[in-house]
Amino acid sequence: MQELVLERDYYRLSDPNQQNVSAWSFVSKDEKKIIVQAVVFEHRPNMKKPHVFLQGLDENRWYRRKEDGHLFTGKALMRV
Repeated sequence: MQELVLERDYYRLSDPNQQNVSAWSFVSKDEKKIIVQAVVFEHRPNMKKPHVFLQGLDENRWYRRKEDGHLFTGKALMRV
């Protein structure tokens, strides 16, 4: 993880001045690995979940979500 954070491309995925969330990602130079982090500033009951679209991925590559193993294309994650 440290290598990915230090030697990567950084993307700011949301504007905390415009949204209730601040999100960013680190994408490896070969576009094989990505770390996404987000902070929701204020949470209220029945609040809509913030949507963040990723950047810098290979549209044709498949990415696996580590928590549950689901696969997504880069295109789907970036909503291109």
